[in-house]
Amino acid sequence: MKKRMKAAACALLAAVLVSGTVHAESLFSGLGQEIDQLSFTPMGVGADQTVVALDDIGISVSVSQYTAIRQEDGFVYIFTQDDRSMPYVIVGSYGYSSDGFVNDFTDFMTEKYPDLRITIQPASITLNNIPFTSITYSYMVSGYSVTDTRLFTALNGFTYMFGAKEVLELGYELPVGFLERTAGSCSMLAGGWDDYANHVDADHSLEGGSADTPGLDNTGGDFLPGPTDGNPEPAPGPGNDEGPTSGPVDPNPMPDDVSGQINFKESVANYNGVWIPFDDGFKLYMPSDWLSYELSQEQKQAGALFLAYDGSRAGNPPYIEVDFGSSEGCSTLDELAAVLTDAGYIVEDKISFNGIPCISYSNPSDDMTGLMFFHPQTTDYIMVVIAGQLSVDEDTLSCILCSLSPN
Repeated sequence: MKKRMKAAACALLAAVLVSGTVHAESLFSGLGQEIDQLSFTPMGVGADQTVVALDDIGISVSVSQYTAIRQEDGFVYIFTQDDRSMPYVIVGSYGYSSDGFVNDFTDFMTEKYPDLRITIQPASITLNNIPFTSITYSYMVSGYSVTDTRLFTALNGFTYMFGAKEVLELGYELPVGFLERTAGSCSMLAGGWDDYANHVDADHSLEGGSADTPGLDNTGGDFLPGPTDGNPEPAPGPGNDEGPTSGPVDPNPMPDDVSGQINFKESVANYNGVWIPFDDGFKLYMPSDWLSYELSQEQKQAGALFLAYDGSRAGNPPYIEVDFGSSEGCSTLDELAAVLTDAGYIVEDKISFNGIPCISYSNPSDDMTGLMFFHPQTTDYIMVVIAGQLSVDEDTLSCILCSLSPN
């Protein structure tokens, strides 16, 4: 580290607060908030889709691509890459409906996943004239971040659930729109057994499907294998809601003082990127078309190292800022977390990003989130990567943060 910041009143946070003082009145003055809204165009059921009767659940769905469709403990799993492995769609029914069902389900999920976060708040959507409530969670499984999207609809006093579990950082993703097409195709069973050519229940499964159909993102490689007990997702109540839990060998073993980890791959980025290395032993995968901001001497003296933003967006561009500062005697992530909390930030978690243990924190009122970590060579200094104007382009900013890696 080339220099050391002098102690301030709450010295450690001098670096963190740069984001609120360095450029708030210059590059990003007058930043506003966007309206967050989730909507889907109604989708029809294509002629090439296979109608499958889910006899124990009481509905049928249309599916065009699958490796296998199986029922375990009352839930039906539609596997699209590897049998008994993420990614998959899960379908289930619950014997009641209520206005608070999504909250009840979230409480249940929190019990099963203590690190569960709501990444997309509940929203009302309509698929083929069927009203659904959607919500998206994230949590760690075998050291990887699982994206778990759920759609709920109430029919005839029951609540029907359609979920999608994916591991985006490994490329284990469902085909685009697969969950919505499946949910939008649901229909109550009518007629008898012979009225449906395909059945899935406790005694009947479908295998083979059309997993190699053009358009299926069947990328191969190491998949998250199925659970050792053969029960991907037991019913709510006495069981778990985990799905397949074991994973591939981790290239970056998780440090003992963190609760989860991220392993980034360039292929998951939603942009054409370039690695930006820093002299302090780490790098970020940044969009190649972003613009760098020339820092003033005053900003550099305050601890700012780097600032880049999306020049294609007028007025309120998302940005990434890198700062450094003195740790002022802090030597553990818990101590950093305590100082952040005292300063009014929300501490999200302690997570290893590609082998770098970090505190993940946020400040919703400033529309920002960030990572704080110790300098790779000494705990005398802390580094901060800040993602600002999060609501403008959360996907890109989150991906940049996830790319934080050692040089």
